[in-house]
Amino acid sequence: MMGNAKGKKRGKKRIKIFLVIVAFLALLAAAGYTVFIAPLLKKDQWIYKEVLVQKGTLAVGVTESGALTYGITELNYGLDLDTSTDDDDEEDEEEVVKYLQVEEVYVSAGQKITKGDALVKISESSITGVRRQLDSALVEAKTEYNEALADYELSALEANLDYESSLIDSKYAKSIYNNNVKSLNGDVQSLKVQLEECQSKTATLTQKLQDAQDGFGELEQKYKDAKAAWEAADIAEAVNYTYYERAYINAQSSYQNAKDQIKQAKQALADNEKQITTLTRQINASKAAKELNGLQVDGTYQESVLSGENAKVIYDSTMEGLKEDLQKAQDELDQAQKRKDDFEAFVGEDGMLYASEDGIITEVSCTAGQTLERQQTLLTYAKPSEMTISVDVTQEDVVNLAVGDKVSISFTAYPDVPYEGIIHSIETTATSRNTDTVSYTVVVAVEGETDGLYGGMTSDIIFVLEEKEDILYVSRKAIVEEDGKTLVYVKDADGKMVLREVKTGITNGVSIEITEGLQEGETIYLASIVSSATEVTGEAESGNGKNSGEAGDGSKRQDGSMPSGEMPSFDGMPDMENMPDFGGSMPDFGGSMPDFGGSMPDFGGGMPGGGSRPEGGSRPSRNSGGSKQ
Repeated sequence: MMGNAKGKKRGKKRIKIFLVIVAFLALLAAAGYTVFIAPLLKKDQWIYKEVLVQKGTLAVGVTESGALTYGITELNYGLDLDTSTDDDDEEDEEEVVKYLQVEEVYVSAGQKITKGDALVKISESSITGVRRQLDSALVEAKTEYNEALADYELSALEANLDYESSLIDSKYAKSIYNNNVKSLNGDVQSLKVQLEECQSKTATLTQKLQDAQDGFGELEQKYKDAKAAWEAADIAEAVNYTYYERAYINAQSSYQNAKDQIKQAKQALADNEKQITTLTRQINASKAAKELNGLQVDGTYQESVLSGENAKVIYDSTMEGLKEDLQKAQDELDQAQKRKDDFEAFVGEDGMLYASEDGIITEVSCTAGQTLERQQTLLTYAKPSEMTISVDVTQEDVVNLAVGDKVSISFTAYPDVPYEGIIHSIETTATSRNTDTVSYTVVVAVEGETDGLYGGMTSDIIFVLEEKEDILYVSRKAIVEEDGKTLVYVKDADGKMVLREVKTGITNGVSIEITEGLQEGETIYLASIVSSATEVTGEAESGNGKNSGEAGDGSKRQDGSMPSGEMPSFDGMPDMENMPDFGGSMPDFGGSMPDFGGSMPDFGGGMPGGGSRPEGGSRPSRNSGGSKQ
């Protein structure tokens, strides 16, 4: 019993020792993995990609980044269908249709469309109603215009007659004035002539009167003597009586003639004096009338002259008013015609609105049954055919650019596919006035095949400032700098990777010209990094100045050799397969831990190396460009 108890106690002790050894070995394995293996698994490794030396055109210029945007087309409803006027009659019993109505919408946001696809249908009933109203308004506008045109032509004729009459009056105003003045002067002069004639007759008439009076006394005495002799004659003495009677009659006749002459002379003298008085009075009146009429004649003359001078102004003013009235009628007719034309162009032959080009629907803003009472956007779609990229270019570089210049484009999604574009516009207003760097927005239009490009894709725009054609060039990732030399890893005849010295020329930050040392079609190597921790592989960035760092601009290590990309050797690692055989039972350590010689096993030296980051590539300047074959 005592022996069995001791045996059980010794067995438990051995189990404890075994468990301790197992735990120690597990801890040792974990420490080895953590210290030696895990760092190697997390360390970036180098791999190499074979590429051929190319010949083509290398462009050098300014590189800027930007995002691709689509051109947006809006399907807008902007018809002016208002045909109402202030004097409209009351509407008929039939309800007037004033607006178009959406019958059906055939697309939705995100849907791809092709040129000619049906987008929206307008109801036929609303098209018929609106067309009726527009036709009626057009007929009314044409009628009003014809009336306005007839009134214009008549009024223009009258204005022209007034204008020509004013010109004629002005032309002959001086002549009329002179004639009127001459007429006034002639009236006075004629009266003066008559007065002078009367005044000259006064002396003659006075002389005649004097002459008549001078012989009158003698004839009167003879008459009296003859009368007395006749009265005294004896009638019985017929001869004597007849003699005296005849003498009496002759004397009486002479006396009476002389008396009549005196009377006539007096009357003529009196009439002449009266005529003189009348003429004098008429002359004075004519002189006063001359002054008055002269003022009137002068006023008429001045008015005619002024009317002639203003005839053109008056005519132009009259015609301008007439033209305004006619133009107003013309504008209303044009507006009515434009409403009708715009309406017919919008609804087309079938009331269907079609896509004008390929695109992707970005927004639908109308619904079936909606009445279009105001201007609005029905839907919008992006046009892949109008792709642009906007970038900011500094004032130092923008002066070398012009609208229409060709550019090279490299999309991040397609690094090996060259694209071309053209400068569409250059903003003249700076985008950053309050910073040390003044930039201007340059818009580039993408040309050529655009399949596979999507809005928002990032790209590098290369504004070409210099080009070399028919030259050899390689990626800058192939360049290795060592001891002041420029080298490239080349595949030799045996298929091995060897360094060869080359001479370089221009570079755009992505590619570099090779002037000596390589031939077209030779195979060279580009270094790339593989991250073991993330299992993501890819070529190192070429150092285009955009988050690339320096790793991709050369593959030189501290010792001048390319990184091997192999896992390090673990020489000295203990052989875990040759563990001591316990024969199915734990050895008896005599109650104590085994002696391991006081030291941990030697794993063959220090920490494994390899996989260091290459050096030698300098970060390129902001000036870069693109290459094309």
